[in-house]
Amino acid sequence: MKLDLDRQPMGRSALELAGEVDLGLGEDRPGPATLKGELTVQNLDARSLVNGTLEAEGRAGCGRCLETFTCRWPVAVDLMVLRNVDSDEEEGETLLILQKDGEVDLHDALRECAILAFPHAPVCSLSL
Repeated sequence: MKLDLDRQPMGRSALELAGEVDLGLGEDRPGPATLKGELTVQNLDARSLVNGTLEAEGRAGCGRCLETFTCRWPVAVDLMVLRNVDSDEEEGETLLILQKDGEVDLHDALRECAILAFPHAPVCSLSL
């Protein structure tokens, strides 16, 4: 899951993503999870803003019946890629990636977003 800064058009565009990340959340939590969807990229002079919502899917243990089921959850993504590595830009609540050009590997940032969005007590549809 990469963003190619050299080929990204200026202005707003869409970035289709699909891939697998290993969440490593422990027992009865998803190990590998599939992320897919479309993010919006706003390519500006000194930075690129990447945001939107992806769909995540992984196997998890139900908090009520304890059965394993396929858990799906939305993953909010809000990233900033700074091209000026000497910038004093502060992170705030946006994940910050420093890279001047080339392909930016979004894997670790998307993994972190998926972990933060995972429900604390997932429940299967049979337990609702």
